[in-house]
Amino acid sequence: MKIFDRYLIRELIPPFGLGLSVFTFILLMGKILRLTEVIVTNSIPLKTVALLILCLLPSLLIFIIPMSFLFAILLLYGRMSADNEILALRSAGVSLHRIIAPVFFASFFIFGATLFISCFVIPKSNAVFRQLILGATWKNAVLGLREKTFNDNLEDFIIYVDEISGSSLQGVMVSDQRRKGEKVIIFANRGELIANNQLLKLVLQLKEGEIHRSNPYKAREYQQLTFSTYDLLLSGSLPEAKRDFRVMGLRELWQEIQKQKKLRPPPYRLLIEWQQKFSIPFACIVFALVGCPLGIQNRKGTRFSGFGLSLGIILGYYAFLAFGKTMVYGGWLSAWVAMWMPNFLMILMGVYLFKKLEQY
Repeated sequence: MKIFDRYLIRELIPPFGLGLSVFTFILLMGKILRLTEVIVTNSIPLKTVALLILCLLPSLLIFIIPMSFLFAILLLYGRMSADNEILALRSAGVSLHRIIAPVFFASFFIFGATLFISCFVIPKSNAVFRQLILGATWKNAVLGLREKTFNDNLEDFIIYVDEISGSSLQGVMVSDQRRKGEKVIIFANRGELIANNQLLKLVLQLKEGEIHRSNPYKAREYQQLTFSTYDLLLSGSLPEAKRDFRVMGLRELWQEIQKQKKLRPPPYRLLIEWQQKFSIPFACIVFALVGCPLGIQNRKGTRFSGFGLSLGIILGYYAFLAFGKTMVYGGWLSAWVAMWMPNFLMILMGVYLFKKLEQY
């Protein structure tokens, strides 16, 4: 690596770090504010809160890294242009392509790092995040049993309890609606909630009770059973325990897309997620193509002007991305066209800016 290349990369690192810090703070604060109520309500320990924040970072980094890279490019070349370094290099016979080459090649490295985070790190961090948040909140937030109330916040179950003391229940009635066409009512003197936070299983252990089973279409079919202990698995009905595409790896996500491809409507969310895994990291290269000529033309070279320019480009990019999603859900565009459309438009913009810059 030549001295000029090392100089540009060294000058690029501080504004890139500044961008990472600023954008991470802004986006992370929004996420933390949404988590605050859950954290306070469930008295989640500080260690778990720190792990939750750590698990949130990868899903934010695929947006933050391209944004910070664009900010760094605009600031770097804006400062060099303001200090007449660009003019001195051009006067010395250094071509425009040579001036932007080190940064443009660096964009491929950053693209690779962002792509790795998008395809491999995010599914694992999302899985750990869900494990942590469910393990800390599921009994209160999902079950939410109240005394002397018919609790219907669990799918397929209606639970009535006379008294609740911690995980111990007194005077329990359960309406089990898992089997269609069959009515099952369970009465028990006592009950106990047995939870496994690691496996996310919740069992309602009932004691000293009766099971009444009937068929509304066949009046003569009626069963009454008594029991001393009866275990009722509730975790299978927790909606949070279902498989989420955000925790799927590449192979699993692709298999799920192929499985649902013939459905009507098509699995738009899965198709969008698949394309975004590649299109958003590719924005690192696209932003370099747009940011280099813009930064050179920006003679102010201040952090404020660099931040303003980067913010304008970023807002435009994600506005087109949001518009593309709307078009996909409306059936107007395929997912790959919609999710890559902002990149295509930015490439055209970058080519135009380079052509314009070369004329000077």
